[in-house]
Order: sequence, then C-alpha cells, then structure tokens
Amino acid sequence: MFSYLFNQFIFLILNAINEPLYSLERIVNTYEKVTHSITLNLDRLLRKELIKIINKEPIIDVGSGTGALVEELNKLRPGMYIVMLEPIEGYIRILKNKFRSYNFEIVRAFAEYLPFRQASFEFLMSGFMLRDSMDLKSAIKNFKNISKNILILDFWKPDNCIVLFLELLYMYTFMPLLVAIHDPKNLKYYLTIPKTVLRVPKFKYLIKIFEKSEIQSVKKWFGGIFFLLYVKPIDLSK
Repeated sequence: MFSYLFNQFIFLILNAINEPLYSLERIVNTYEKVTHSITLNLDRLLRKELIKIINKEPIIDVGSGTGALVEELNKLRPGMYIVMLEPIEGYIRILKNKFRSYNFEIVRAFAEYLPFRQASFEFLMSGFMLRDSMDLKSAIKNFKNISKNILILDFWKPDNCIVLFLELLYMYTFMPLLVAIHDPKNLKYYLTIPKTVLRVPKFKYLIKIFEKSEIQSVKKWFGGIFFLLYVKPIDLSK
C-alpha cells in the first residue's frame, strides 16, 4: 500500500510540473474526438502509414493515450504482442476498458523512465506524444535503448519559418473554433498544444538527437508540420 501511494504521489508531482501532461489529464474524456477534429482526420490516415512498417513483435506503444494507434495496428496485424505505456491515470482507465478482452499489457510510466531491459522490443511506436515529453533527449535515449526499431509520428516545429507561422496561425485561430464545438469548457487546456510546438527544436535538430542510429525513412507532410520517422539504433548501449 505504501509503495502504491508513493508512486501515485510521484506521478502527481511530475504531472503538476509538466504543463502538457497536466493539460492532457484534464481532457481525457474528449481527447480522441477533438484530436480527430483539429487534425481534420489526418491523424487516422497517418497512423495507418506508421503501422504498415511494423512486421515483428513484441511491440511497445509509448504514450498510448486512448489506444488509437494500437487499435489500428490490431486491425492490420491482429494477435501481436503489444505493451502500452501511458503515464496518465485517466487514459490508463480508458485503455483497460477498451482492451479488456485482449492480451495486451498496460504499464504506467514516463518516456524518460522506461522500466525495460535493453533491446526488449522489436518495434517501438509513438504517435503524437514526443512533443509532450519532459526531457526530449532522455526520452529518445530510452527509445534507442529498449527497441531495435523506432517509429515516431508527430506534428512538430518545421524548419521553414513561413510554414511554422502558418501552423501556429491555424492553432491559435481555427483550432480553438473546432475545440469549442466539442469541449468549450476545456479550451484553455487544448491551447497547450501550440506551446508544445514552440518549445521543441526544429525538425533538423531533432534528427541530430538520433545519433548512433540508421535513419531508414523520413516522411513529411504539409511542409514538415507532420512527420513519420523510422530509425534503427546502431549502438544500443548509447
């Protein structure tokens, strides 16, 4: 009991000091619907691009959220062994309810503190969570340590300043209107999203963080606002 309460306390502290996680915790009930809306359903199409690459198990999904990526993977390749990792209790409850009849594992942990051995997984997949990490370099280092293949899908800070301006213009003008349709009372928490774009490095610097890795493919959409990155770590000890 003490261990459980202590762990809960640690998670509360970490959530409190990380604004994206704090905001995500408050939009649990509308997150999936609103995400489809504000991405104009592109999130669904891009997830399918990611899962086409996966051909081996075991698999870990880092930052599972409501389990949308796992759902798509299970449709294409049913029966694969998947570990879902998620730090926020509200999303864990959704995952347990949604996948209660599946033989998937659900682990509560942060990307910066992954409780797995070196090269534990054939594939690590991550959809729309890397921007929310507390320590980008630590998260990527852990990704490289625990998996032989890494697939990251996200929207990001593009290298081109004009494209970045257009992205932020959309996020601060049109996106709030779409959020207001579905969840007006939590609009302020959704406005954390453009802040996550502003605080991450440009894409060209993100690539540099993947040292000691073989970049298998990079796909970009809308001038680099959305990307799908596939890398293979070379030296799993680094």
